[in-house]
Amino acid sequence: MQWLDKWMEQNAFVCWVEHSKPWDKEADIFHELDLPLNIQLNSHHPFANELSQARRNASAQAIAMPITDQHNQRRRV
Repeated sequence: MQWLDKWMEQNAFVCWVEHSKPWDKEADIFHELDLPLNIQLNSHHPFANELSQARRNASAQAIAMPITDQHNQRRRV
């Protein structure tokens, strides 16, 4: 098992509820819980700026990378 899978198994919990306006509930959750990897509705988190910058850097790096023309590649089976 990968280390992240193991960590998630021990630390990540998922639940759900039905709600007529889930977008309202989502805003409440972001203000009540510590969710460092979510940026939307979470700009108050101390890690939000650092995460936003890391995402911008990763995006810029990906855009700058050469892309293979998939139409000229043979598919290997």
